Amino acid sequence: MKPARFSIYPISQPESGRPIVPAAEVAPSASRLLVSGVSGSSWRKPTGRIIPESVILKDDRVRIADANLHPWRMIASLTLYPQSGLGSFIGTGWFVHPKVLLTAGHCVHDKDQLGGPARRVVVKPGLGNATEPFGRFEAVRLAALDRWIKHKDPDYDIGCIFLNEPVGDRTGVFDLRTATDADLASRLVNISGYPADRDGGREQYFHANRVQATTPRSIFYDVDTFGGQSGSPVFLQDEPDARPIAIGIHAYGTGRTPPTPGLSANSGPRLTADVLATIESWVASA
Repeated sequence: MKPARFSIYPISQPESGRPIVPAAEVAPSASRLLVSGVSGSSWRKPTGRIIPESVILKDDRVRIADANLHPWRMIASLTLYPQSGLGSFIGTGWFVHPKVLLTAGHCVHDKDQLGGPARRVVVKPGLGNATEPFGRFEAVRLAALDRWIKHKDPDYDIGCIFLNEPVGDRTGVFDLRTATDADLASRLVNISGYPADRDGGREQYFHANRVQATTPRSIFYDVDTFGGQSGSPVFLQDEPDARPIAIGIHAYGTGRTPPTPGLSANSGPRLTADVLATIESWVASA
């Protein structure tokens, strides 16, 4: 499969913080929150305190209190600095290689908000409870698909962050899969990231619900999110205790027109075969 075309941008003067490595154990919240299987209707988690980028109807997001543990620590808070040097934005990324994170394309390159490629990106894996358990790391390179950079095509809103240090050796990395329409029909999916409307993007929040529709390059789901969670992994669990498998990248709220009339859904681009080939080339260059 021929990879999708992309562009890479270097970033000067990287800096990294000293990591404090937590114990390698599975978070208690994982077995309580992560979902697998399919559902024929809109689904709500029956256990735990139910606490929507968009919130769809009632806000059902749950704060991850143990984000320093697996699998949440594979997800990182991003602080994005525009070319203007004024202010910053919040985003989310996740490890696919010890030195490589995936995120939304508009988290690394956006002509309107960032003025082009981000001037600086700070990565904080497992951020939560007012601590940075792995420290903070500066991106040394950024990449995004050319269809996003040139045309802002939401189906190609995919970006990549490169680090100098193999942080993912300590956090773990997501498995990746190209899922078919049949695989995704009414499938329950998980999304976790760093929303700006909750704790100023300093805490990780999770929600899970079902896939409502698909197009050849995007997936639409009834999962609550908010700005700042752009770039979060959309992932499956084949079994409750299985390794998480990412099949898409969250990028949009209900403002993007879904394929079914009257449908209210959040969405993001799918990891298609050509996108996976591109990710493989990014990983090979790390």
